[in-house]
Amino acid sequence: MSIYKLSQDQIDFIEEHFFEFSFDKEDELPDKKLFEQLTHPAELYYLAHIYNWDDGTEVLQWVIDSPLCSEATANLIFWRSQPDYYRRYTLSGDPSVALNDGEVLSLLHSIIQKHQSNDFSAIKIAFDPEPELESLTAQNPKWDVPEAMFNKLEGLEIHGPS
Repeated sequence: MSIYKLSQDQIDFIEEHFFEFSFDKEDELPDKKLFEQLTHPAELYYLAHIYNWDDGTEVLQWVIDSPLCSEATANLIFWRSQPDYYRRYTLSGDPSVALNDGEVLSLLHSIIQKHQSNDFSAIKIAFDPEPELESLTAQNPKWDVPEAMFNKLEGLEIHGPS
């Protein structure tokens, strides 16, 4: 088991710019140039781990679209989105979807496409989906949860400074 330690500077940067950024100012938007300063898959994993979904999905979409996104990060975001709720809609879009639901549905679609193309960072991060899993109880779901989402992944364990 290998460990990747995020520095306190890395943690502070991520938390300052991407954790509850809209809470002080309702119209506050995330800054993509600041996001592009993240240079390691572990930083994206940490960002996804602490992210408050009340800030919207834009930053999470940046994470999924990034070449630094690991499979572990994508799976974490997938399960935290509460995907069972969205299985009532088609992944490719549904005219009955509310705006906020459409953004999450688009994010889920991106994650599934990323899995289909196996377009993840070469750096592997450990992830056990068990604590994140939700019951899949949707009646007549329009799509299935890919098996890859249930896999326990081996790789770097992410830790903060000691």
